[in-house]
Amino acid sequence: MAPSPSGSRSPLRMGGIALLGVGIIAATIGLFTSATSGGGTGTAVPSASSEALAPAGDATAPVAPAPTEPVVAAPAPDAGTFSPGATTPAEPDGSAAARSAPPVAAEPPPVVAAPAPAPDVAAPPAAAGTGSGGGATVRAPLRVYNNSLVQGLAAKAKADFESAGWTVTDISGYGEGVIAHSTAYYRPGTGEEAAAQELAREFGLRVEPRFPGIAQSSGGVIVIVTEDYRSTKS
Repeated sequence: MAPSPSGSRSPLRMGGIALLGVGIIAATIGLFTSATSGGGTGTAVPSASSEALAPAGDATAPVAPAPTEPVVAAPAPDAGTFSPGATTPAEPDGSAAARSAPPVAAEPPPVVAAPAPAPDVAAPPAAAGTGSGGGATVRAPLRVYNNSLVQGLAAKAKADFESAGWTVTDISGYGEGVIAHSTAYYRPGTGEEAAAQELAREFGLRVEPRFPGIAQSSGGVIVIVTEDYRSTKS
């Protein structure tokens, strides 16, 4: 067959080439089929992958592939992390124990005892007696002075006072001035005041604190009687 002009291939030539390629492909498929089937009488050779899938004793049953990754055990719980069996997360710093511990009561401040009050200075003891009303009366030693022109007036008053239960330690005259009324004198701040009040109640006397002329005299109630003194008790 003569080539076509301008060097191009003819349609017949192209068809022959195509048929040749189809024949080669068919031959290749036939050879592959013959090799895999073993002439139609042999058994199929299992591949490596099919052997891995089939268990022993059963060449046709598929099996699960073996795990390719190692099983890693779960790590042990850390002492400082939360445990499912615990009611509260563990706290390594001890704050949970501090919260669960009962509150500690504050110690009360020490009791400081108040200093004992200084004892009062006791007044000189006064003699006690029984008054006309039956109650306890305060007694004190008496010194009786006469400030009048009546002779023996101090001695008479002494007898009256003693008959009423009083004690008279001295009698004398007083001429340092004129006393207007018969008076019982006492030292302020002592038990003599109560005794002078009681004596004045019984005999109708006035009651006054000692004046400077007799302030330094010995202890006891000083009674200065004048002309107005009456021996009869009130």
